[in-house]
Amino acid sequence: MPTQRIVTDLALYMKSTCRYCRRVLAALEALELSLEERDVSKIELFKDELQQAMGRSTVPVLKITERGGAVRWMPDSAEIIEYLRGRFGGQI
Repeated sequence: MPTQRIVTDLALYMKSTCRYCRRVLAALEALELSLEERDVSKIELFKDELQQAMGRSTVPVLKITERGGAVRWMPDSAEIIEYLRGRFGGQI
């Protein structure tokens, strides 16, 4: 079994029932990446964080913590997958 790389500067705000979220999760699996999954349908705090940052709670959203602590929010599954592919390489 391949070893997954653990990525600590990314967090995925998602819902297990969201088909766009499942696409991102499949991409993570294909790239053998593991990161924190924040299910907004199960934990109210995650939903509140997302609402505060984005002004809405639509998922998926990737939270990217840059060096130095700056935070970027990426709210589109296709954009998230492209970012992951560009950063970590590989074909999805």
